[in-house]
Amino acid sequence: MGAKMVSIYILLWLMLEIHAVHSQSLKEKMFTFPEENNTTYVRFKISRKDMNATTICLRSYTDLTRDYSLLSLNTPSSVDEILIYREPHFKNTFQVKVGDRVAEFVWQKYELNKWQAICLTWEAGSGLTQLWVNGKGSSRKLTTKSVITGGHFTIVLGQDQNPEESHRSECFVGMMRHLHVWDYVLSEQDIDTYSSAYNMIRFPHGNVLDWSTVQDFDIMGDVVVEKGQRLSN
Repeated sequence: MGAKMVSIYILLWLMLEIHAVHSQSLKEKMFTFPEENNTTYVRFKISRKDMNATTICLRSYTDLTRDYSLLSLNTPSSVDEILIYREPHFKNTFQVKVGDRVAEFVWQKYELNKWQAICLTWEAGSGLTQLWVNGKGSSRKLTTKSVITGGHFTIVLGQDQNPEESHRSECFVGMMRHLHVWDYVLSEQDIDTYSSAYNMIRFPHGNVLDWSTVQDFDIMGDVVVEKGQRLSN
């Protein structure tokens, strides 16, 4: 076997090691992001013509005290169409980007080394966005009034997908689970139920992405799928 062919096989092997396409149930599972780098994340693909409203909920567990990206939603023509970004050093702030506008939510109580339930709601008609942490809602703030279009969306956990912004010092390190996405704004009662229901039975599961039924996702880098831990919650 020639040196060129050996090099090709090595390259293919490295690609398979870095990018793993998974087909398995995530019910009662969690993602563990064990190290700091700019290449590790999980990606879900969603077929949707457009989106004029959404609720996105997830649970995260970390001890990070620096800035980091939790989640981004991307279209074929735009990265970070929706971005949830945390700045714990500055008044315990979350930055939420929807379309071309950014809203800041300060003094949101996010505790380290505990499972934290985070929900984002947005509706194009009013442009209003609201962030919920452990069932406690923020002030409602204005972002985009434009419908998000694209046909094929991707949701990325753990890394900002903007090549100008992505950096290992802003990646997520910790655990995530219970990602759900809806194409409408959940009621306050449903968000409260999501935030308090550890077993994830008593609330309407995501009609765009449902953690308990989704099976296909891409893992980039050393993200581990393992049995969920309840820990302090």
